[in-house]
Amino acid sequence: MLKPERTLLLWAYVIAIFDLLCATLFAGLCLGTIFEHLSWLTIFAVIFGIFWISMIFVLFIGIYARNPRCLRAWILFSMGGILLEMCLLLYAVFSQSKFQIGLVKNSLFLVSGLIVELIFLYTICQFYKALARCKVCHRPLETRSNPR
Repeated sequence: MLKPERTLLLWAYVIAIFDLLCATLFAGLCLGTIFEHLSWLTIFAVIFGIFWISMIFVLFIGIYARNPRCLRAWILFSMGGILLEMCLLLYAVFSQSKFQIGLVKNSLFLVSGLIVELIFLYTICQFYKALARCKVCHRPLETRSNPR
């Protein structure tokens, strides 16, 4: 039977690989769109796609090197992305003056994606918490913000 830390490690790699595939697909689609229609929005999307891919490499480094700082950076990036996506979703729903079935279908699809992202974020947070423990006493490490 696998230990919980080993299971979290495997799931962290699976999440990182899946996230890398999603980010690469996003960046590729945005790059294809930039060739069809050049605008500030497509340029921003390509830059964001490249940044997203770089954050996933930070996640890989954090998992492989067992570096809590890298994991924390990815967690903060992911939390910001989830909050932004929720705000955009709420804006899309509340900016319409009448009911549209297509908007409801798209919203349900996006909400299911948000749920998956939250599950991924929770899993990586559990891996982070497992890493941020003292190796000797297994208690959570204290932050170094208050040096004595």
